[in-house]
Amino acid sequence: MQNLEEKILKLLSVSRNEALTPSQIVKRLSDAKVTDELVLATLNNLKEDKKVYCTDSKRNLFILNPFREGIFKIRRNGTCYVKLTDQETAFDIEIDHLRTYGCMNGDKVLVRITDFNSKTGSIKEIIERAGIVGELVTINNARFAVVGDERYKILNCDAKLVDGMLVGIKVDKKRTGSYYTASIDKVIGHKNAPRVAEMIILYQNGFDVDFSKSSLEELKAVPSSVSSNEFKDRRDLRGELIFTIDGDDTKDIDDAISYYVLDNQKHLAVHIADVTHYVPFNSALDLDARNRATSVYMPGIVNPMYPPQLSNGICSLNPNVDRLAVTCDMGIDDHGNIVSQEIFLSVINSKKQMTYSAVNEILNARSVPKGYEDFVEPLLKMRELADILKNNRLSRGMLEFDSDEVKIITDQNGKVLDIKPRTQGLGEDLIEEFMLAANEAVATYLLNLDVPAIYRNHDVPDYERLKQVLSVIKTYGVKRDFSVSTHDPKAIQKIIDSLKDDPNFDIYSSMILRCMDKAEYDVVNIGHFGIGVNAKKHEAYTHFTSPIRRYPDTTVHRVLKSVLSGDFNYEKLASVLPVIASHSSLMEVASDKAEREANKMKMASYMQQYLGKVFAGRIVSFTKNAMFVKLTNYVEGRLAFETMDDFYVYQEDQEIVVGERKKKVYHLGDKVQVVVTRASSEDREIDFELVKPQVRKR
Repeated sequence: MQNLEEKILKLLSVSRNEALTPSQIVKRLSDAKVTDELVLATLNNLKEDKKVYCTDSKRNLFILNPFREGIFKIRRNGTCYVKLTDQETAFDIEIDHLRTYGCMNGDKVLVRITDFNSKTGSIKEIIERAGIVGELVTINNARFAVVGDERYKILNCDAKLVDGMLVGIKVDKKRTGSYYTASIDKVIGHKNAPRVAEMIILYQNGFDVDFSKSSLEELKAVPSSVSSNEFKDRRDLRGELIFTIDGDDTKDIDDAISYYVLDNQKHLAVHIADVTHYVPFNSALDLDARNRATSVYMPGIVNPMYPPQLSNGICSLNPNVDRLAVTCDMGIDDHGNIVSQEIFLSVINSKKQMTYSAVNEILNARSVPKGYEDFVEPLLKMRELADILKNNRLSRGMLEFDSDEVKIITDQNGKVLDIKPRTQGLGEDLIEEFMLAANEAVATYLLNLDVPAIYRNHDVPDYERLKQVLSVIKTYGVKRDFSVSTHDPKAIQKIIDSLKDDPNFDIYSSMILRCMDKAEYDVVNIGHFGIGVNAKKHEAYTHFTSPIRRYPDTTVHRVLKSVLSGDFNYEKLASVLPVIASHSSLMEVASDKAEREANKMKMASYMQQYLGKVFAGRIVSFTKNAMFVKLTNYVEGRLAFETMDDFYVYQEDQEIVVGERKKKVYHLGDKVQVVVTRASSEDREIDFELVKPQVRKR
């Protein structure tokens, strides 16, 4: 049945605009074993799963389901489109601006795709109005929220709110008279307040900025230091050489490490802040954290999952103070295999708060910063262990993608000072390997106990998408053996490695990465493709090492402590874990989006000083209406086809753009000269126009 479903979906995908009967499908499948009755039954199953749509129930006419959910968007030039939210349909749907049916920018809508070839459609339904942010103004004694040219009459405005305040509003679906009515959902802050732009982004992505009054009240009872009466049933590790390694500006330190050799076996101990000791399950602090699910990191600021008094205070593994922890002690052989693991509650006292920059100096044998003299030898031994762990993981199939992320440096007021590529040195690699090892060890421990848990899963990539991307790369003249199995990460890594000497490696690597599914949380273990964890080999992966900034880690801590105490409530956990896993996955996506938008906003703000200036750049991606150019200063912006010297068409199957009259061809990686024509921090957009294009003719 599954195979037949796939065949039918593939057939309908080819004939997207044509409705077919079961008989027509049977004829086109050319399979003697397939009957009209079997096809009809299969189509009805697919209909229940909302994968196909019946246009005529009497004649049994079926097409690929044309209905998709997405976010309604309005471009600067007034054209409208819907950005689809399902992963299976990776393109935008153009909407006739005369048939938007009252949609506003950011609304969640149901769209009907009327033509899959031209990628056009119509709005079927407004599912949810966007969380819109407007500025309060008073007009004729009435209060309005102004958004662009639109005014929304506020029905529940507090008289204490002054004009100029920015508020999140919920808009009624239908217009009343000459305007929409709305209610205030959230007071964000005054338009001139520092960091208000970041607060807007957080609100629009579903994150609270303020903690509940109940949480703040509970916070008063949290101690500022650890007392000896809390040491009961904990292993005292305060005499061990334990230290932390983090970024220069890190304040919420949730992991510490130590290393020793026992009976000729290497031991790595990872000590994680015991957040749940101070945050009871279902307390106000816990519910606030569960709702946020993650901290959000934006240039210069953090929106924390827990209040800073907790995350930067008693739960932060600061140096030279006693702290409660959950320790994972791993015995590791010379091949990097974890041969033993012990998980227990502990009390630690970190001997040093190290920084990545200082550790990198030591590991690169450049110098020994002051105050690090006593730590050189253990750091070098740890580096050896990290190399062993990494080589083991690479041999199992871990994927390595070179990061093209940037780091935006701001002053205390949020002004951008510089934009740099985010680099990862030996110190970062060391911590990453140790955290990977601890997360896998904890996951294996829980899996072997067969208790309810949350796993961090990463499914195999979409083979068809991957095959298409590799085909495009070949059209660019790359001569490599691209035979690949979707179930073999080693084969994919071999392809990635073979491309590293290509000048377009960053582009190709990004294209391959987009073929990968996003990692998610679930109560069912399916393994983690990206780091070489195979569920069929009874391997598993989870998140345990960051309970200050990720709620799934907090939950895993609760599961571990329930097991260790012998007070394990299977039924209670089994009912709540799926909800936590699903919500955490959704909020992780929202967090990533908020961080991207904040970066775009800061880049746009930074580029405002360069309006009219010419920059060199490379074409890094295409859409139906534009190409995106990355400048030498790492800023990326949009170059619309409508501003160019011809009518250009994006040929998706080849990843090229071709001019209809002059036949100019633009390729990914082409170097271009552009002028900055617009940089809007409010819209988080940067626009370029082409100057002296350097192109190749087909």
